[in-house]
Amino acid sequence: MSSPSHTPTGAALADHRTGPDSAADCRRGSEQLACPPDAMHPASFAKFADVSPFTPVAGSSGRASAAAVETLVVLPVYNEAVIAERSVARIADFAQGHPGMAFVFADDGSRDDTARIIRACVDAIIARDPSLAPRLSFLAGGVNRGKAGILRHTLETLTGPLDQPARPGSPDRFVFIDGDLAYAPEHLLEMARGLNNFDVVIGSRHMS
Repeated sequence: MSSPSHTPTGAALADHRTGPDSAADCRRGSEQLACPPDAMHPASFAKFADVSPFTPVAGSSGRASAAAVETLVVLPVYNEAVIAERSVARIADFAQGHPGMAFVFADDGSRDDTARIIRACVDAIIARDPSLAPRLSFLAGGVNRGKAGILRHTLETLTGPLDQPARPGSPDRFVFIDGDLAYAPEHLLEMARGLNNFDVVIGSRHMS
């Protein structure tokens, strides 16, 4: 996204369905934690204006304490309370082994407890492993925009208006995968490899 145009290299992921996996229980965090419904989360994503949330933060040594994020992965969710805990825990496990990726669960105005559960799970996971901040986060869209709308809203919120150059430090790649994880996160690696050679990559389970 460092080019004059903000049009990102992008990928849409669709591949073979996978079965449910066991995941860490975030219910305790869900009961104890609460956030404003329109808040960015975690705090490192709040009100950053012209500062990219993906820019590595200098530690006490003066050196960057986080690897540069190359790929922004957005997971749109809508009324996914039943599987929200499992999805967040699975993405957190995947993120630990892939520091070049940042993952944002973007709620498209869910009418159930999806937003509350995801906020609390993100809080609990980052409290246990601070290294995942700001690569694991939640964005409440506030209103229902549809998938295309919430994806655009998330990208503009994190990297700036699409008709302007992206903020410095923004990832070079934008990928989305449904928040219910009907497709294994591991397929993201194949998508990333495809983006080394193409501007747009689209996966489909119907191509097997």
